[in-house]
Amino acid sequence: MKISNLSETTNKGDVICTVTEYPTHWEEMNMAAVKLCVRHPASGFRTNTKVKEACLVTKGGGKITKSDGQTFSFQKGDIVYIEVGDKYFWDAKCELVIACTPRWTPEQSEFTQH
Repeated sequence: MKISNLSETTNKGDVICTVTEYPTHWEEMNMAAVKLCVRHPASGFRTNTKVKEACLVTKGGGKITKSDGQTFSFQKGDIVYIEVGDKYFWDAKCELVIACTPRWTPEQSEFTQH
C-alpha cells in the first residue's frame, strides 16, 4: 500500500486546463485532478493513442464531442469513459478526477485539426 500526497503532485496547464498529476507508483495506471474552464483543446481534437481514461466529474458539467459529431452531456457525479483512439474535445466548466490505464504520458497524446 502507498499513498500519494498532495505535496508529491506536479501541476501543469494554463487558465483553460489545469492538471494536477498524482504519482501512483505503478506503470499500469496514473491519476490526475483536472479543472476545465472552456473548450479544450481550443480548436481541433485530442486523441489518446495508448490509454483509456475514466473521468469522474466532481464539480460542474458540460459536454464532450467526438470527431464524428456525437456529443455527450455530463454533470457532477457522472463518469466519462474515453477509449483509445477516440478523437474528442471538451466544452465544459468542470472539475474531473481522471484515471488512465496504462499510465498516461504526453508522448501518446495527439492534437489534430479534424
